[in-house]
Amino acid sequence: MAHKRLILALLMGGLCGPVFAMPETIDGYEPSTEVTQATSVDVTAVISDGFSDLGQDTPLFLFVLINGREIGMVAEFMAHPAENRLSSTRSELEEIGIKAPPGLGSTVYLDSIPGLSFNYDATAQKIYIEAPFQALEPRVISAASTPAFETPDRSSGAVLNYNVAADFSATGGLSGLDMNNVSAALDARVFSPWGTLNTTGLYRFAGASADARKFLRFETNFEVVDTKRALTYTFGDVTTSGLQWSRPIRMGGFQVRRDFGLRSDLVKDQLLTFAGAAAVPSTVDVFIDNNRAYSTNVDSGPFRIEDLPLHTGAGDATIVVRDEQGREQRRRVSFFTARNLIKPGMADYALEVGFAREDYGTANNSYGDDLIVSGSLRYGWSEKVTLEGHFETTTDLTLLGVGANFVPFSLGEVSMTAGASQFNDVTAGFFHATVRTTVAGVDLNASTMRSQDGFADLASVTGLDLIAAGGNSLLETPRALDVVSLSVPLARAGSKLGINYVHSERATSTDRIVSLSVGHSLKGGRGSLSVTGSRNFDTDDKKFALNLSMPLGNRTHLRSGAGRDETGAQTASLYVARPLGEDVGDIGYAAQLEKQGSTFLAGARGDYRGRYGKVGGDIKFSDDTTYIRGDAEGSVVYTGGRIAAGNTVTDGFAIVDVGVADVPVYLQNRPIARTNGKGVAVITGAASHQRSRVSINVNDLPADATVGVTAVDIIPGRNSGELVHFDGNDAPSVLAVLRDANGAVLPTGAAAFLNGSEDEFIVGYDGVVWLEGVRRNNTVKVRHQGQTCTARFTYQKTAAMQDMIDPVTCK
Repeated sequence: MAHKRLILALLMGGLCGPVFAMPETIDGYEPSTEVTQATSVDVTAVISDGFSDLGQDTPLFLFVLINGREIGMVAEFMAHPAENRLSSTRSELEEIGIKAPPGLGSTVYLDSIPGLSFNYDATAQKIYIEAPFQALEPRVISAASTPAFETPDRSSGAVLNYNVAADFSATGGLSGLDMNNVSAALDARVFSPWGTLNTTGLYRFAGASADARKFLRFETNFEVVDTKRALTYTFGDVTTSGLQWSRPIRMGGFQVRRDFGLRSDLVKDQLLTFAGAAAVPSTVDVFIDNNRAYSTNVDSGPFRIEDLPLHTGAGDATIVVRDEQGREQRRRVSFFTARNLIKPGMADYALEVGFAREDYGTANNSYGDDLIVSGSLRYGWSEKVTLEGHFETTTDLTLLGVGANFVPFSLGEVSMTAGASQFNDVTAGFFHATVRTTVAGVDLNASTMRSQDGFADLASVTGLDLIAAGGNSLLETPRALDVVSLSVPLARAGSKLGINYVHSERATSTDRIVSLSVGHSLKGGRGSLSVTGSRNFDTDDKKFALNLSMPLGNRTHLRSGAGRDETGAQTASLYVARPLGEDVGDIGYAAQLEKQGSTFLAGARGDYRGRYGKVGGDIKFSDDTTYIRGDAEGSVVYTGGRIAAGNTVTDGFAIVDVGVADVPVYLQNRPIARTNGKGVAVITGAASHQRSRVSINVNDLPADATVGVTAVDIIPGRNSGELVHFDGNDAPSVLAVLRDANGAVLPTGAAAFLNGSEDEFIVGYDGVVWLEGVRRNNTVKVRHQGQTCTARFTYQKTAAMQDMIDPVTCK
């Protein structure tokens, strides 16, 4: 491969052009590089006498120049002396930027490429290629600021997240306060380079009897990730995959799925793409709503800019190509930002095999007897079309649906799916479609689904027992489901009208609900005012509400409302809240007053985030009953031979050993934790499979503290962590003047060792040595030119900025 032979180019000398490296890619995905095909053939080959010395077909490794520009690559060609021709493989030509027409096979003769000419210089072992834009692969540039692909750090350890809560209630006053139950929600995992074992559950204690004490297991699985191929394999409890129209279920078995979260360097979604060509090196600027959204430089030749950042909905982009002489070319491009399109050639898929989970949340190990197989696939067919399909099968059930998401003429996003199921020998079809567009500032979102009698899916088949018992009509497959949402800007600035319609028909229920809302944003960000109302035409239930929301500063906001509920009762509410932040020492609170008919409710809650987790409490008063709840949540983690406690771990984490107590620790330059008395802190919230910087600020250190490093980069794996050392020490440091028994200073360059440590301190001028980590009683051994002496001294910290001890006599 050409990019693997760059070393040959370096050895040949004269390398001054840019070096192109192929990024690691997911199997089967190559960026689209369509360029209009040339319509005429104009081939010129200038071949020196170098072929005359070759008696047979001979491979040549040549330094490549295209249109006079060194590309920094050596490519492999095949000389054919008998035909006086030169060839190369299609893949080799693509790597150096030459586009071979389709239909020429895997081996391409250079003189068969329309418009291309070349000059082979045998003496310099170079090939000079002149090619029109149609014969060049466009240079692909991604506007997304994605980090380079990096393999995550390999580590082993364990995490236990917990949430412990106790509930109390009293009637007629706090004197009769009784405990209702105590619960502990647990989320545990053990991780290693070979995979992660996860389990979640809840222990509840509601009384003295054995039946009142119960542990419920929610999910247990073992997860293995393949970072390079962006695949995740899960063994155990999983949730089936699905598309917009399908309904996932829980099951126990095996799942393999594409996981783009493992590759931060890849952009999966199809964003705005622009292809063009520059006759000379130029600058390309992209303007959206008259704001520069992206700018880059391109060399002469075709180029393709992908992943341009866009706002949601419809709009226009202006692309300006400006050369070095200031000459401009402008092009206006309409776009519509789709939510369900993926890049051409990319595939997103999942496959599950197992048995349905039953009685989730009430039984620990209840699974069905029938084997289930399900799967989903989405494939980027083009920039405007993504194909998709989904299937489900089990005993007496087979379901298949296929469809497409597309953006017609950049006007909106449309998806259509059709399929059928066969259950108990009854075949029934279904159809699902969605539309999302923006016209003259009006946002429209609509979806519709129709299914024939007898249509079934896994959600309905595995829930038949619950449906038969009258448990939940939502498990039934809808015969009709229509949802329409309109958002209309009003003449008054900052005001919008919302119109929503929902129509649902199931075997045992029918709903037709219309809701209207008018919202207005107050000037200067002072808040918002809204009026909402709804009616269910089948039950004749009506609701109405007037709401006001406004900020009060310091992350605190107020919300109040009044209205009428579906029973006709008058309602009123007042709510003030300050959400809890992520910083250690932060406080959050909320208070509410609410009246529903004749029922009055008052409540308050407070939360505090500490070094080791979060604690909080609720108190609520309703008529003559009082409810009190207290809870605490956090984590205990282990990795690198260290154990520590901290806040809840949701993804990657790090145990940070600064070695100095009460020092703020930063994640991506944001304070996130503070070291405990042993100089250790737990960093949570580190994004897995992405590089994150853990750091400290030397200005936060005590005057006598030292650290070996101030910043460390980590790349934690999925749901794992690592140990980070800053090699800090807050033991006192002193300046000591070492003297011999006669009072003369020890010579410069002597090596001093403190309290048996192997760390070496060099004696400077006038016998002065800097000693770190001194104790109350200290021993110093000094070596110089084969001679050794020992000194002992006692240290006690003083109020001086820097303590100095003179003399320290070495004997």
